[in-house]
Amino acid sequence: MKTKALLAASVAAALLAAAPSAMAQTKLQLSTGLDYSSGKFGTNSRTDVLVVPLAARVTTGNWAFRASLPVVTVRGDATTIGSQVFVVVDDNGGLRSGSSGGGGGGRDHPEDDGSVTTGTTTTTTTKRVTNTGLSDLSLSATYTFDELLGADTYLDVAGRVRLPTGNEKKGLSLGVTDYAATAEVGLDRDGGGVYLNAGRRFLEDATAFKREDGWQAGVGGWIDVTDDTVVGAFADWRESSSRAGEDPAEAGAYVTHRLTPSLKIGLNASVGLTDASPDFGVGLTLSWRANERGDR
Repeated sequence: MKTKALLAASVAAALLAAAPSAMAQTKLQLSTGLDYSSGKFGTNSRTDVLVVPLAARVTTGNWAFRASLPVVTVRGDATTIGSQVFVVVDDNGGLRSGSSGGGGGGRDHPEDDGSVTTGTTTTTTTKRVTNTGLSDLSLSATYTFDELLGADTYLDVAGRVRLPTGNEKKGLSLGVTDYAATAEVGLDRDGGGVYLNAGRRFLEDATAFKREDGWQAGVGGWIDVTDDTVVGAFADWRESSSRAGEDPAEAGAYVTHRLTPSLKIGLNASVGLTDASPDFGVGLTLSWRANERGDR
């Protein structure tokens, strides 16, 4: 609990530290889209998850702050949704605050806004149910160290808190508050780049089962196909939140295209690498940035 409290205090301190420069170089980005994933997630039945992320990001200087409150639809066996599979809206925290304006993990990497965690149950049913509603609110703060050991390198340090705003009985939330601290180092050049990130999640016990803190990591890269189009690939891994569970892992690819100086569209697809991951996932993202001057 001391670690969680310290992390929460660090995020609050970051918000206060950035306040004096907020009016100088502030940029706003709003994003939404559709993310669909399907799989057994380490259980005996299939669960389908549709996420409509509603996110806002503010950058000021080397700081980036993000808030995400998704609308989630989950369909699966009644007892699976009620006792075993919970939609957990997650934000890795790796938000580039530089001119590239990318997402979590390098330039334009799709945000992790539709992950699922599992618990344990001994009851089975064939009844299928569908629940829709708001999921958990995720808040993050990121500080970027530019030109680290060279003009093209960077280091992102981030803290995140996820608040239980979703309906726990419908499987739209775990009903707990979680924290995470992450760091990302990367090479960001005009023609492309690569990145490596790692972090630690601090998880509270849910009503249905105990959870364990765990590590997570990711790697990826991207290239500029044209001045307006970016193509990239990624792989992510995290430790299971339960001692007996298998670690989730996935790999995928994405493409983003700038339609106007302020409007960007992105497509992504991924496959699960373990039984605890979804079999596959696909997504579409639309993002709009204010205060653009034609920069990338």
